[in-house]
Formats: sequence, structure tokens, C-alpha cells
Amino acid sequence: MKKTLGGRQPADFKTIPTRSLVLILLPTLAIIALFLASYGSFIVLSFREMKPGTATVTGNWSLASYRRFFQDTVYPYFLFQTLYRSVQITVIGLLLAYPLAYCVARTASKVLRQLMMSAMIIPLLVGGITIVYSWLVLLGNAGLVNLGLTSLGILKKPARFLFNWKGVIICLVYYVVPFAAFSLIGPIRNVPRTLEEAAVNMGASRLTVFLRVVFPLTLPGIVEAASLTYSLSLSAFLFPMMLGGGKVKMMSNVIYETIYVTFDFPFAGTMATILLVVAIAVVVLMSLLQRTARKVYNE
Repeated sequence: MKKTLGGRQPADFKTIPTRSLVLILLPTLAIIALFLASYGSFIVLSFREMKPGTATVTGNWSLASYRRFFQDTVYPYFLFQTLYRSVQITVIGLLLAYPLAYCVARTASKVLRQLMMSAMIIPLLVGGITIVYSWLVLLGNAGLVNLGLTSLGILKKPARFLFNWKGVIICLVYYVVPFAAFSLIGPIRNVPRTLEEAAVNMGASRLTVFLRVVFPLTLPGIVEAASLTYSLSLSAFLFPMMLGGGKVKMMSNVIYETIYVTFDFPFAGTMATILLVVAIAVVVLMSLLQRTARKVYNE
């Protein structure tokens, strides 16, 4: 019989009273119900119609909003732009997060590890508004970034980082890198250092060790980090709105304007439903890739 250090048996769900189990699961079930209710209301709303000349939704069922979305080239363009930019942000974020996570996982200095961990935690503790206004100052024409680039002679005149995709991508990459890095630290730590040392002793270079040993074994973690990063990028709202200045729009911004500017609630529900379906499809695809990677490299 297995026992803990204190001599007690490990907890088993079968031994938990039904009443206690219900109390434990009740908050989780309430959150799930809240999410299902909110998403369900948007899905139902997407099949309704607007009363002409008013902001009233009728009770008639219709596919007019879906036909309008796919027949108009503007809205599929916004969807494609959101997907494409999310891929860009995910790739850049992973390229920056992997070396950072590797340094945290492999460094022998406890002080250096704590400093790097603190640097990654800080963006998660401050609010989105604080991050946006910080980058507005840094990326301005007289900001620190332009000042540094012009002082070093890299640029002759300040570059325009604000109110275009450059600033939005920079800010979103900064936001998602900690999430990706924390997702990668565990998988990198799980790779035994003895494997790397054995490969080096057999004459492999450091690059070969990384490409043939470390990278394949951490591939499931990379897929997991990519799934999280892509989901965060796909649902971005604040950063495109503030740093884009109305010139940069992702699907969340278009949905917001459709609700609060044109008051076309069924069409907003349609776009929200399509974005939700795409997001779920991406998460499912990433899960399948992660499962495949684990099967391949565990065998």
C-alpha cells in the first residue's frame, strides 16, 4: 500500500464524499456554463435578422449574415489578415522565446535564473493599458527606439512604428513571448543533459546536438507554446486598437465596431462565430500535431 512521507494514504476521488465533490466542481461548472451561455447567445444571434432602420433584432431565422460575410471581399480579407498576422507573431515569438527558455532551463546560476524569470513575469503582472502606453512612448518619433537607431546611424530619420502593423506586431510579440517561454521551460528541462553530453563526446557539434537531440525532444512543447501564442494573437483587441490608431484592424476590432458603431448585432455574432470556429480548429490541429510529435519521438 502506497503511503506518503507523513504515513497517510494518497487522496483518491472515490473516497471523497459526493457532497464535497459537488462543491469542488461547482465553480468549474459555473464558469463553463457562463462561457457556453455567452458563446451560445452569439451563435444564436448570428442566425437572426435586423429590423430595417432600427437597432432591433427580429425573431426571424436567416443565413443572410453568413452570405454577406462570404460575398463581401472586405470581411474575408480581415479574417485572412488576422490569421496571417497571428502566424507572424507566433513564429517571431517562438524564435525569441525558445533561446530565453533554454537559458532559464540550463543556466547554472540561480541568481541569473531568477532575474530572467522576473523579467518574464513582469509583463504578465502589468495591465494591457500600461503595456500599450509604454510602447506608445518607446515607438514614437522621438521615442527611445528611434533615438537609439538614429544615434547609431542605422536610420537617417525616425521610422514610423505607430499606427501601422510594425508597432502592433512588436507589442504583441512582447506580450506573447513570456507565455511561450514559460510553456517551453518544462519540456527543455525534461531533456536529460546526459544526452547532450553523450552527443558532444561522440563528436557532434553544438548545433547538431540541438537539431538532432534537443529540438526533436522539445517539439511537443513547441507545438503547445505555438497553440497558446496563436490563440492570444488571434483574439488580440487592445493592441491593434491603440497602436493601430484605427488603421490596423483584426477581427476582434471589426466585431467591436460592428456592435458599437453600426449596431448590427447579427452580423457581429456571425463574425464572432466564424472566428470562434477558426480558433477551435487551430487548437484541435495543434493538439493533433502535439500528440503525433509525442508518439514519434517517444518511440
